Amino acid sequence: MIYDENKHFDLVFNTIQRVGYGSGFSMEYERKRSEQVLRASGGKAIVSVNNLKAFGLSALGFVIALFIGAVLSFLLPCGRIFIIHMAAAYLCFNVGFLMIKSDMKQSGNNFKDQLSCTVRGVILFIEGIALLAMWFNLPFETDAECSYFMAGTLLLTIALCIVISFIMHLTRGARIYTRSVDAECIGYVRKKTITSDADNHTHTRWYHSPVFKYFLDGREVIAFYDTLTRGIDAKIPLGPCTIKVNKDDAGSVMNPSVQGIAGTIIIVAILVFMGYFFVAGVLGGGVSGTSISM
Repeated sequence: MIYDENKHFDLVFNTIQRVGYGSGFSMEYERKRSEQVLRASGGKAIVSVNNLKAFGLSALGFVIALFIGAVLSFLLPCGRIFIIHMAAAYLCFNVGFLMIKSDMKQSGNNFKDQLSCTVRGVILFIEGIALLAMWFNLPFETDAECSYFMAGTLLLTIALCIVISFIMHLTRGARIYTRSVDAECIGYVRKKTITSDADNHTHTRWYHSPVFKYFLDGREVIAFYDTLTRGIDAKIPLGPCTIKVNKDDAGSVMNPSVQGIAGTIIIVAILVFMGYFFVAGVLGGGVSGTSISM
């Protein structure tokens, strides 16, 4: 991703490879980041009009979906919880549509893999259709059966999307980043994020990327990884190195690190087990009241 300090005002650049968690770098980061935000915004709040518009349309569609679900809930079997299914179906449609129409643009500090987004978007779109179609094709007798089946199919769909995303991530070097380039690491950019859990405990996470300078197609390029690496200290030292860039975009640099393999496997295994448990319980006639007994 082409590095522009005015555009990437949330990233702080320096030439120190290992700043360390307890070195006081956090204070220096906040000071420089504040300066960059003021310079980029001219002292005004930075708000994305497109993001606000998309959020407004999504919220309006969600409200409409809830209204339709509330009306139809009086006419369909298992009507008391149909409104929940209608809302879930709308979310699948909405997210799926947004992923399908993705046009390889860079969003924030992450690069969108168009093929991965499209495949997962189609799967979510089909899931949205399935959530509505099952009302007219499966012999549900209780609210519990409806809820368990919906939950099971959603869990299996999410698991499938995670698997596809991970496979696409592993194969991105052969599909997207096919040009090897001699470059020079000239420094590093870092970003800090702060999140809160249910108990209002704050958690600080750091992300970083080396910044590379290289010449390609007759022009000088200064860029960093399309996807930042979690952690505050960089592994690549200053100096010459070889990087892989997007065959269609000279400023798009591949991050070679693969993180979270074990966590991904565990999450997928849990989702598949729970999804199969719910779906098989309903289809096998093991649902009774609010519990499943297969």
